Amino acid sequence: MRISLPICIASALAVLLLSWWLCTRSRDFMEAPTAAELQRIRVAAAQAIPAPQGMRNALSGKPEDQSTPIPVILPESLKKAPRLDDYLEEARHGADYLIEMASLLEAGGHPERALACWERVLDSCITSPDQARRAASSILKLKRGDALNDVTHPTPVEILIHCGSGPTAAQLLEPILMELSKHLERASLGVLEVGVKISAGTDDLIDNGQSPAALWISGTADDAPSTDVASIIVPVEPGLALSKPVELEIYRTIRRHLNQMDDFQPLPKISGQYSPDKLLESQITRMVWMEFAKSLQKQP
Repeated sequence: MRISLPICIASALAVLLLSWWLCTRSRDFMEAPTAAELQRIRVAAAQAIPAPQGMRNALSGKPEDQSTPIPVILPESLKKAPRLDDYLEEARHGADYLIEMASLLEAGGHPERALACWERVLDSCITSPDQARRAASSILKLKRGDALNDVTHPTPVEILIHCGSGPTAAQLLEPILMELSKHLERASLGVLEVGVKISAGTDDLIDNGQSPAALWISGTADDAPSTDVASIIVPVEPGLALSKPVELEIYRTIRRHLNQMDDFQPLPKISGQYSPDKLLESQITRMVWMEFAKSLQKQP
C-alpha cells in the first residue's frame, strides 16, 4: 500500500513540530554560558578523557603512573592582579593540583593568587573532607592575615538583609543584623555591600517569652528576587545571646539559595567544626558571593 505525498509531507512536518515543542522550544541558544557552566563542561570533558599514563620521573628517568600533572606557574601571570574567577581552567585537574599550586603561590609570596587558588578548591573541585578542611583553613588564614594587599574587585553589589517581626524582637535584632551585615562585607572582601531593612509591626506576638521573626535576603530594588524566608524564634528577655542563632539561620538561608543554583560545589551543612562567622567567611568564596548577589538583582 502506497502512502500519498501530501500525507508524507504532513507527517514529516508534524514530527518536526513535535520535536521542537518537546525538546528545544524553551532553550535559549543565544545566551552565553556562565563561567560556572563552562567549568562544569570542562570538568566533564576532562573526566571523559583518560589521563596520560607513563609520565617520566625527572629524577629516576623511569616512567611512572601520574594522573595529576605538575602545576605550572607562568611568571607573567604573577604580574597581573587576580580576578574573582582565576584558576577556573586549572580546576579541571582536580583538588590535588590546585592545592599544590596554592601552596607554591603562598610560599612564593603571592597571597592574593594563593587565595584565589584555594577558593577554586572549594567551589570548583570535588574534595575529600581533609582537602576541604585544608582549603577552608588556608582561606581563613589569608583573609585574617596581613599579607593581602592587592585584592581588587569590581564595584560591590548591594543586597539587603530583611527582618520582619514585632517591635520588641525588632529592637533586639537590629544591632545583631547591623553587625552581621558588616561581617558579610568583610567575609566577601568587599564583593558585597550589605544593608539591613527591618519591618516591625505595631503589636508584639509574644508567647511564653518568645516572639517569631522572619529573615530573608534580596536585592535593593522593590521587586528584586529574594531568598526563601526563614523563621526564627526570638527570646525577648534582654541579655540572651542571639548572634549565633541569627548567623546560623542566615548561613542556612544562603546555603539553600546557592545549592538550588547548582552552579558550584554544594556548600556544607552546619557542623560543630566551625562557628557561624567562620562558616560564612571560609565556606563561601568571593566568586560565589558575587554570583549570589547577582542572582538577587532585578533582571532588565
